[in-house]
Amino acid sequence: GACIFHPLEVMPVREEMTAEAPTRPSGASIFHPLEAMPVREEMTTTPFKRPREFQPLRVHEEMTDIFHDVWKRHGNGCSEATYQRAVARRAYLQGLPVMMERELFADYGEGYLLAGRIDMEVASSCLYELKIGPVKLKDSGQVEKYLRAYDKSGSDDIKIASLVYFTSNGVVVHDVRNDCAGRAKDRRARSA
Repeated sequence: GACIFHPLEVMPVREEMTAEAPTRPSGASIFHPLEAMPVREEMTTTPFKRPREFQPLRVHEEMTDIFHDVWKRHGNGCSEATYQRAVARRAYLQGLPVMMERELFADYGEGYLLAGRIDMEVASSCLYELKIGPVKLKDSGQVEKYLRAYDKSGSDDIKIASLVYFTSNGVVVHDVRNDCAGRAKDRRARSA
């Protein structure tokens, strides 16, 4: 079968990229020890799906559960990067494709310019911007800027866009856009 590369796993390192080529059987690949090997479809625990095969509302519900589970496991006081990596790992284990720190470009009339870096894009349909601390609805402007950039680029794939707050009391997921539910709403913190 063909190899499938997950976004959290990386491609093999070519022999000429290593300082010394170890002795190995002819035709075998060399992998960097800190990087993961490609996963074959028959090796995965979940069936391989293309991003368009995921239902945005279902992905969002799974991600919301993941956010809460990660907060319960790690508690209050972690950095945004720690929460982000933990969420990405849990999503990977559940078979959800995640892009972290995705650079978003949009054409503002002078060619494509960097509009920002999205914390997480999941299954090409859900966007999440992670925050630490109390809810500040003024942060919605950052997500709205990203959504305008998606619109300018001609992409209408993002159906759900949310701010995710890791607070001292739990997680709050504030939907800035939810085309699947019809209107934005908050999912208040769950107790630990």
